[in-house]
Amino acid sequence: MNTSDALAPSIDGGAETRAGATADTATARPRLTVHLWHGYGVNTWRAAQRAGGAPNPDHTPYSYHLFADGGFDVRFSEDRKEGPVGRFLRRAVNRVVGCDILHALHNRHRILGADVVWTHSEREAAAVALLLALWSVLTLGQGRAPQLVTRIVWLLDDWGAMGWRRRALYRRLLGRATFAMISHREADVRALLPEATAQRVPWGIDLDAFLGVRPDGAGAVHDPVRVLSVGNDVHRDWDALFGAFAGDRRYALRVLTPRRLPVPDGADNVELRKARGAEDVKAGYAWADVVVLPLRHNLHISGITVLMEAAAAGVPIVATRQPDLDEYLGDGEVLYVADNDPATLRAAVDALAADPERRRNMAAAAQRRLVDGNHRRETYVRHCAAVCREALERATRPEGRQQATRPEGRQQDGQGETARRRDDA
Repeated sequence: MNTSDALAPSIDGGAETRAGATADTATARPRLTVHLWHGYGVNTWRAAQRAGGAPNPDHTPYSYHLFADGGFDVRFSEDRKEGPVGRFLRRAVNRVVGCDILHALHNRHRILGADVVWTHSEREAAAVALLLALWSVLTLGQGRAPQLVTRIVWLLDDWGAMGWRRRALYRRLLGRATFAMISHREADVRALLPEATAQRVPWGIDLDAFLGVRPDGAGAVHDPVRVLSVGNDVHRDWDALFGAFAGDRRYALRVLTPRRLPVPDGADNVELRKARGAEDVKAGYAWADVVVLPLRHNLHISGITVLMEAAAAGVPIVATRQPDLDEYLGDGEVLYVADNDPATLRAAVDALAADPERRRNMAAAAQRRLVDGNHRRETYVRHCAAVCREALERATRPEGRQQATRPEGRQQDGQGETARRRDDA
């Protein structure tokens, strides 16, 4: 029995018990496969959890097992064990083709046997769509194909740098996909893929795991001031962070990242750590006086998870203002700076360190915003499940695809269609 099958009773059975469903009704559930990138297969995730090294406290990656509570029979992709040669081959094919088709081929039975396939980014979606296209050719167009629903992450940032062949491939593969996005950029997606369906799904974290990490709230700062930065995203501006704090003994800078960052010579106040699991991340927030999130320009809300985790933990935050971040936490909840000039970052940290009342008020307001907005993983996955159900319903309508509606549970901050933000930079 493979890992996905072994997981099925714990995922589906729990949801069925809560709903009072019988085994017979479970078989009528739509089948949903969560296809994640290589390294986040359910077998790899379970092994990391047993070793205490899962990157966050979720039961499955991003708590996608909660699709079962939305009425789906859930399966997860698995990672094929590979040696150096296999890893090189898979990555080489990925670079040439533009998506990890070998990983999708390994999970073809889970993909082809599903009613709907969910992916966490459009890169995995492209691999699934390519597999489905190959399947259509092999079956002369008679093969049954699942609906493809994906989060959009990198597409808007990557589009300008793509060559015409890669753009044509994505238009061909994802032109009719359903996109769920955590920002108000549906119109931007439709401008690139006119026949695609796009709708907003508010992001959420394992909120309760981080609440109470700092029971003292934003307490007295230490000497030196403890500055924490967390992340792995390509849009982190590590140069600005080190320029602001490295080598300055008024600050103790801790960076939690799996990246091997070049620390400036003589910067003995900088500590690089690789978080082995969620507990290491929470310990970092408990240690910090201020969390600093230095960001380069991006359109996928880079840093939103760290922003929300730190806010839930009760740590004051300094972040570079980027499009759409303030849809979740605004001024008065985060101290936003206009750019990544090191002196600007340093001055923002100094301003918070010198003002205990401001620290407390800001941390409390940010935490309250997340709780009041119910930015939990359960809420996020419930919205994702609604998008998947709508995709299945559209597939059965004679008129075909129609304009999608926004899922229930919009952010409770008064921001609607008329308040959509567009980046002019």
